Amino acid sequence: MTTQTALDRLAAQRPVPALPDVHARQRLLTEVLARPQEPAVVPPLRSRPRGRTLLAGGLVAAAVAAAVVVPATFPGSSAPTTAAAYAATPPVLAFSGERGTDERAGSLLRELAEVAARQPAPTGAGRFSFVESRGWYLDLELHSDGTTTGGVDPVLRRSWIASDGSGRAEETRAGAELRDDYGPGGLSGPQELSTDVPTLARQLREEGGFYGTPSWLDAVAEVWKRQVVTPGVQAAMLRVLALQQDLVVLGDGTDRLGRPGVALATESDYSGLRTRYVLVVSRSTGALLDFEQVALEAGRMPVRAPATTSYTAWVRSGFTSTTHQEP
Repeated sequence: MTTQTALDRLAAQRPVPALPDVHARQRLLTEVLARPQEPAVVPPLRSRPRGRTLLAGGLVAAAVAAAVVVPATFPGSSAPTTAAAYAATPPVLAFSGERGTDERAGSLLRELAEVAARQPAPTGAGRFSFVESRGWYLDLELHSDGTTTGGVDPVLRRSWIASDGSGRAEETRAGAELRDDYGPGGLSGPQELSTDVPTLARQLREEGGFYGTPSWLDAVAEVWKRQVVTPGVQAAMLRVLALQQDLVVLGDGTDRLGRPGVALATESDYSGLRTRYVLVVSRSTGALLDFEQVALEAGRMPVRAPATTSYTAWVRSGFTSTTHQEP
């Protein structure tokens, strides 16, 4: 895929202002950085028989207009590295069944859906969906001379979003705090999602940009980013995922916050580089804990593959009546 193709795809999105979707940004830049290389030496996934994208408007303008540098302003940027050095990415999470598991993804997801459906209603009351998450995202810049620089920093995000798109977004990265208030339509607000599986599947597909199973994982993660997820909706989303044919159970382990969970994954080279997409779900609640992307080949990115290039771990969520409360 050429640089121009990647930029054309980015420009075509023309999104409204919203919380940054770093996973989508990373996919688009990875397309620019992808180059043929020797396959990464990592165990393949072993299969047993059986959002709308939220990009900041400024990124679109910068990427389309850039003539010298194609920047990717991911949240967080430590001291950059050059193409001759390697960015210090988070270690790849380890799970108990990575060498093969008899647990089938569809059966597991249906069991987790039953668990999710039995959970109590979300905490708090009010019109704002409060979501707090922690993440780590690879920050890359591709320069006109062919060099690539990059760095990583942890990011803390807190958002309060009403159904009309008004609300507040806070982000702490690289020691700096960013806070913004938005009027109606300023953010991509929570949706009224169905608990009927076929209907919900259609709603998730309306997020756009579908290219296979990774898109379903992205869509579920996007819902969790912008709103409180009720037990019924989470159960239905897990049942939608259970219909996908190329999800594999990686096994049990802990997420980035040390919480126990079971991981499911799929792989794709849609971005231009072979990438593993991982969801970590709580066996005890059915809640989404963590969503990660792992580059299985580096291309021109300054990382050693396999490398965790992004993750989002959800801390808590609930309803509030104002943008200055916590549930």
